[in-house]
Amino acid sequence: SVDLAFDHGAQYITVRDPRFARAMAGWERERLVAKWNGRIVGFDGEGWEDVAPGTERYVGCPGMSAIGCRLAAGLEVRYDTRIDSLDGLDGFDRVIVAVPAPRAVPLLASAPELAARAAGVVMKPCWAVLAAFEDMGKVTGGSVSRGKARENTGLSAPPAEWRRST
Repeated sequence: SVDLAFDHGAQYITVRDPRFARAMAGWERERLVAKWNGRIVGFDGEGWEDVAPGTERYVGCPGMSAIGCRLAAGLEVRYDTRIDSLDGLDGFDRVIVAVPAPRAVPLLASAPELAARAAGVVMKPCWAVLAAFEDMGKVTGGSVSRGKARENTGLSAPPAEWRRST
């Protein structure tokens, strides 16, 4: 019996802005994040090749949700709550709408230009399979398999899992 754990949220974070790099350096000192040197590959129909080698990637510790928990510290967070409208949010300078475009359209009714932009987004389906294999080298690509990433290199990472994305 092997204990497995899958972190099925964001795989990792990349840093491209110097301000975010400073924040990430502080989080790394606090052990909230760690550099992740996992190999990311893509399948081009003929074979696997590295994706953006040399890009610095970070993972949350012990999992990616640790970052959201830190950012939400001290805030009143409500879970399992459906939001149907952004009306009545007076007193806020900004609101982040982080939902799929079709769900954002009605939320943005009071901002018609943004609602129209969201309505124009074409969503493509994505299937994710989280699986563990004794020998990942035996897994081959095909029309379904487009990418895979080994996720066993974080500070408290699970044993030898791979994430494959389509």
